[in-house]
Amino acid sequence: MDGQNYTDREQELEIDVPLDENGELKFRRGYDYLPYTSGRIKRILKEHFNAELENIWFGYKGHRFEGYVEHYRVIDCNTKEVLNACATLDGLRRFLARNHFPLRDEKSECYRNINFKAVEFMDALRERYGEENVIDE
Repeated sequence: MDGQNYTDREQELEIDVPLDENGELKFRRGYDYLPYTSGRIKRILKEHFNAELENIWFGYKGHRFEGYVEHYRVIDCNTKEVLNACATLDGLRRFLARNHFPLRDEKSECYRNINFKAVEFMDALRERYGEENVIDE
């Protein structure tokens, strides 16, 4: 053993950054979590997975404790098969963000929750490194 203890994250940080075919660095913005509304989550599940959410009932006064969050079953609309037995909206938000589903669609109300500092940062990157080297997903 070499005497150094690395976590997986530290090892990931030591990996060389891949360059494109021109030897240029490409920047890509990715998210672990996006603030999808419950309506947007239901539309994504219906359109892409043909599934719906069913609230799990915890009984009378079952929701009266600190830190409680609603739990749902994700059910296939055609077969009524349970795809996920216990999901939370935050867990679904993380799943959808990791799989690059857009935060807004044509039925979304507005763009009030735009992080303008992130937009300014991406614009500065585009200005410095060129439009073709900065990918915004």
